[in-house]
Amino acid sequence: MKKVMMLIPALNPPDDLIGYIDDLIVEGFDSILLVDDGSSEKFRWIFDELENRKETVVFRHAVNLGKGRALKNGINHFLNLEDKDEYAGIITVDSDGQHAVADVKNVRDALLAQPDAFYLGSRNFNLSQVPPKSKFGNKMTSAVFHLLYGMKLGDTQTGLRAIPTALAPLFIDLAGERFEYEMNMLIECSMKKLSVKEIEIRTIYFDNNSETHFNPITDSLAIYGLLFKNFFKYMMSSATSFLI
Repeated sequence: MKKVMMLIPALNPPDDLIGYIDDLIVEGFDSILLVDDGSSEKFRWIFDELENRKETVVFRHAVNLGKGRALKNGINHFLNLEDKDEYAGIITVDSDGQHAVADVKNVRDALLAQPDAFYLGSRNFNLSQVPPKSKFGNKMTSAVFHLLYGMKLGDTQTGLRAIPTALAPLFIDLAGERFEYEMNMLIECSMKKLSVKEIEIRTIYFDNNSETHFNPITDSLAIYGLLFKNFFKYMMSSATSFLI
């Protein structure tokens, strides 16, 4: 059976990250790359503790470079593995515990069964526990993405994703250093007509989503700027090809 590599970007993570990764290890995830994205010194002990696990490798950014950069550096590490052909791909999860281990296992099973599709662990934003701002923002972004790119997805901003080994090189040099990078991954899938499959996961929010590092103003502007920039770039390219 093929393996998978877990990729977890982390900035000032909660103490619970230790138990969460231990739970992943118990469930058979034995290749875990944890990227410390410039966390404060008081969080260093968490990474030091996890570095003692033989299943976990810790990469450290000296300063905060952003989630997008952490993910790209993790993908770069994966692509340089001598035995990468033994892996079905990469599964990314957030460090705040919002992705239940059972759901991560379901995404892994889907990837192992069909390692030629890009998988999203999708939340249900109609549930009562979803904070109003998160509900509105996620639904709006999904609607705009569908309108511009024709791909209907229920959760465009989920951090639980499975990237097949064969597709990983497509995402290594995409633009985006923060949260907009994850949107650019979906745009790339749409442009290249790749198969994107959603797997429903539990919708978990802790303390009204206070652990998130998502800035509702700057990160939203970056995401929407990327959505429209790539759309108009595509339209101009199509128009030019038509004229030629």
